[in-house]
Amino acid sequence: MKNKPKIILGAVDFITAYLCSKASADYIWASSFIMSTMAGLQDKGMVNIKYFLPLITSLIKGSTCPVILDFDVGGRNLSEYRSQVNFLKNLPLGGICIEDEKWPKVNAMLKSPVRHLVSPEKMALKIKIARETLDSKQLIIARTHSLIKKEPFIRLQHRIDIYQNAGADVICVHYTEPHFGFYQKILRKISFRRPLLFIVSSFVPPLELFRNFNVKYILFPNQIYRMMLYPVFHFISRNRSLENLVKSFKNKKELISTKEIFKITEDINKSTTNKKSQ
Repeated sequence: MKNKPKIILGAVDFITAYLCSKASADYIWASSFIMSTMAGLQDKGMVNIKYFLPLITSLIKGSTCPVILDFDVGGRNLSEYRSQVNFLKNLPLGGICIEDEKWPKVNAMLKSPVRHLVSPEKMALKIKIARETLDSKQLIIARTHSLIKKEPFIRLQHRIDIYQNAGADVICVHYTEPHFGFYQKILRKISFRRPLLFIVSSFVPPLELFRNFNVKYILFPNQIYRMMLYPVFHFISRNRSLENLVKSFKNKKELISTKEIFKITEDINKSTTNKKSQ
């Protein structure tokens, strides 16, 4: 496919980041949802980066391609946001994604009457702070939940214009309903000056999404994590007998051997050691 979009895969840990890189991912996604869930927290806003630092650094260490941090709202207030962005400048990230929800945010996949967005001007200020603080080579993705909030089209266009002018490198108009036709209609009406990121959530987009629009990035944010959980849920949802537990894990061909996992870990650590000595 000509002008193929960059593929972003949401990895879970050191090993999955490495395997996603080897599977030709262009970027690894450090998902706030995955990291919050692994820490036993609700996904309501990335407000303490230092708490998640071990998880973020494990993805960076394991990946052979750049890691994009799902930075969410970035803090409970502007002061906290500014402090966290200053902390991020010391991490070797490929970019960050900022969304325009208020804290506490509501996960995009949840239907909620209490979802609130910040003003376009406040979001623009967040983008400017990130642009001035981070390396110019690091992507800044501005993600709007305007469609999820069901704001008028003119409001959506206004947000996009302001985010582009503030210095966003990529725009994401997140959409979580399973109706591609409506989403395509909206994209046709919107004026963009920046490439688009599409998040695969409720539907897998047909190829015309990439042929007809300036979609340069496609993100699979948490599918790997959810697939890893499937055998356990499969067992819970059935009669909890030994027979059904065996069935949940019966296909050994689908399992990576322990030996292979040890080898991957050893290879990555050797590579990291060699880089430090150069």
